Amino acid sequence: MESGVDLLTSYDFAKAIGVSAATVKGWDNNGTLTAYLVTPGGSRRYHPKQVKEYFERYKR
Repeated sequence: MESGVDLLTSYDFAKAIGVSAATVKGWDNNGTLTAYLVTPGGSRRYHPKQVKEYFERYKR
């Protein structure tokens, strides 16, 4: 894992791509999206690069 990178919460990732946090969590649950990190408490974290990858893949 990269040090010094501010990871995004499900809410922050959702806000960046224009969907709800529930949608992001659903995508994670069904394998459409994979969290970069899952904390010991179960919170999902996403790398900022994943926002760019989302737009490259789905928003052509």
